[in-house]
Amino acid sequence: MQTGIYALQYANDRDSGAGILVIMPDGKLAGGDHSFTYTGQWQQQGDGITAVLLAKKHRLASGVSIFGPVEKLTIDGSGTIGGMGTTATTPIQLTATAREFPGIKINAVLTLLETL
Repeated sequence: MQTGIYALQYANDRDSGAGILVIMPDGKLAGGDHSFTYTGQWQQQGDGITAVLLAKKHRLASGVSIFGPVEKLTIDGSGTIGGMGTTATTPIQLTATAREFPGIKINAVLTLLETL
């Protein structure tokens, strides 16, 4: 997976949202949206990618999460990069669940904005 700054779009059956996610070469990730900061780790094995993201409500929060009023979430996600190579600009599709709401699936799309 190309390291860089990605636009993040996500949705579940209840709501949708958007943010920014920075994929760093050391396996870390960071980002945020209008209500939450994101930190975590990502890993690639072959064409597969997995990530664990901690979303924490920040002090300038202007809304609620796609799960309603929560302060933090731990999200496990995975997807397939496919044959896109290291300079790919094709969006990456991911599916995820929040550990706090295991029955609700999250669909996410990462679109590369800028390489690192």
